[in-house]
Amino acid sequence: MEALIPGLFPADVPVIEAKFKAPHNDVSLIAVNNTILFVQNSEAIVPHLRILHQYPELMKKMQVDKGAIKHVLSGANIMCRGLTSPGGKMVDAEEGEVVSIVGEGKQSIIAVGIMRKSTAQIRSENSGIGIEALHYLGDGIWKMHLGH
Repeated sequence: MEALIPGLFPADVPVIEAKFKAPHNDVSLIAVNNTILFVQNSEAIVPHLRILHQYPELMKKMQVDKGAIKHVLSGANIMCRGLTSPGGKMVDAEEGEVVSIVGEGKQSIIAVGIMRKSTAQIRSENSGIGIEALHYLGDGIWKMHLGH
């Protein structure tokens, strides 16, 4: 991650933080050159999906099954069964860890979220929300453009 900092935050360009009040959470956007790089809420700082598309190995990657993709792209949280079914894949992660999400048969990251259960809990319980979606392709943050 440290090796990416000079490319993301050039010394001669100001970093802008824009704060927004949302119904359930306050959100800050961190931008350089009118490009949103990170999104911050009260719990985590997460990279914008465009950053994850450039640097897909920046964080751990979880895979949802084909049936979950349309729900994730509509803003749904990731349910345990979408991760434990034959099309789902997980790497070890702890509760509270920020992870990226890909869809079965797809290469691009479709969402970023925070683990609400560890992968061990997801495997053993196999019910409820496993990952809370924080940012997904097509959401308001994805569509937002700063500047002119």
